[in-house]
Amino acid sequence: MSLWHRIARLIGQSRIRLPRQPLNPGELRPGDWVQLGSQTWRVMARRFELDRVVFRLRCLRGSEGAAAVLLGPRTTAGNWTLEHGGSAISFPPELLVVFPVR
Repeated sequence: MSLWHRIARLIGQSRIRLPRQPLNPGELRPGDWVQLGSQTWRVMARRFELDRVVFRLRCLRGSEGAAAVLLGPRTTAGNWTLEHGGSAISFPPELLVVFPVR
C-alpha cells in the first residue's frame, strides 16, 4: 500500500478517543474545559486541601444552574465527585474528559 493510500485512509477514518492514564488533579487548571457525560464545564478556580483538590466549575449552558464543585483526590487513585444542584455524583476519573487551554 502506498503512502498516499495510507494517508487517505487515515483522513477518512472517524476520530476515536484512546484510553489514557487517570487524570492527575494537578494537571487540571483554571481556564480548562471538562466534560462529564453530555455536560461541559469551565474550571474557574482550584484549591488544594489536605486530602483532596476542589475545583469550582461553571456550566457552558448558563441557564442550567451555573455553578458546580468538582472534588478530586490529592493523588491519581480514587473516585472524583461532582456536586451540582444539591446532589453529588461519584465517578471514576476515566469518565472525565479534559480539554486543556494552554
